[in-house]
Amino acid sequence: MMTREEMWFGLCSCQGIYRTDIERILKTVEDISNLYGKNKNRFLSELAEGSKRTNGQSVISHEQAEELRKRTGIDEIRRLMELNEKRGIRFLSRETPDYPKRLLILKDAPYGIYVKGAVPSEKPTCGMVGARACSAYGRSMSEKFAAVLARGNVQIISGMALGIDAICSRSALSAGGKTFVVLGGGVDVIYPKENTDLYYEILMKGGGILSEYPPGTPSLAWQFPHRNRLIAALSDLLLVMEARKQSGTLSTVGYALDMGKDVYALPGRVTDPLSESCNLLIREGAGMLTTPEEVLSLLTGNQNGKAAEDQREQQVQKTGGSDPEIDKLYEALDWDAKSLEEIAQKAQIKAERAAFLITFFVLEGLAKEVSPGYYVKT
Repeated sequence: MMTREEMWFGLCSCQGIYRTDIERILKTVEDISNLYGKNKNRFLSELAEGSKRTNGQSVISHEQAEELRKRTGIDEIRRLMELNEKRGIRFLSRETPDYPKRLLILKDAPYGIYVKGAVPSEKPTCGMVGARACSAYGRSMSEKFAAVLARGNVQIISGMALGIDAICSRSALSAGGKTFVVLGGGVDVIYPKENTDLYYEILMKGGGILSEYPPGTPSLAWQFPHRNRLIAALSDLLLVMEARKQSGTLSTVGYALDMGKDVYALPGRVTDPLSESCNLLIREGAGMLTTPEEVLSLLTGNQNGKAAEDQREQQVQKTGGSDPEIDKLYEALDWDAKSLEEIAQKAQIKAERAAFLITFFVLEGLAKEVSPGYYVKT
């Protein structure tokens, strides 16, 4: 006898049949089990061309009806489920206890999702999104915020895109945290290919890869907004780290706001195109990111500020706190890349001394060389 999970898998795994198609089908057949009974073929014919119509049109096409015929046979369903199991892919329908509860806030929640690895637990989650072609400032701030949140036991949610998404995931993993990504294609289709190493590291370190699309589905542009609504739903709080005016990141923001989620943006210079959307969001009422400890407090309720105090104390210990040249050079560093000559001039320190001290800062993790001779504060 077929289980309801097998029924949902059969329906959701059909190529070319999407969530809106499934919604129309279920409104017509009333219960999914009707697609698997002895009258299945008659039902499918009626959906495609018979008496069961929506707004005078067929509920599904002939091609979709044929796909359903193939995918609703118990032998084919179990063959595919076994194949997925061997590849480490799980299917979770809305009726499954493991289905992420945060997704149920969506009016158009997926009828089923595919997962490699784990799903986010009930612990706090934070979505971190932004520009693919980010600046040194955006990279530095993303690394800092993701690391602090991960160390505070906050799960990081992203889309594994190049730029901010991948930077946040990598930083969270380096800090010992967990990260979960939602893909715009199948969970077995690594996109973009440049993040192949990140994909496997996420799985090795206890995170997960999620998608509402069947395995093998390529990542196509029109699917990314649908992916973005899942990122927003899985996030208790959404951080926009950097974004241009016409950024696709704004679709994630829109979904988050529609769900009543809080959105915070990283402020930037008014002349910087990569900060344009962030500054506009803040002007329109989004929260302004100042410190990662503040975000951690919002998510976990930790109000004592101990993490921030510890970080400040570690910084004083690393820089020595007593040598005025060290203090001046550290103050001269910025979140935007500057040449060693610019830093030395601003600190009013000789270039030879500045070169020696900047090497010390890099070794201590207080600065990073982003290109030959150019440094940013970390």
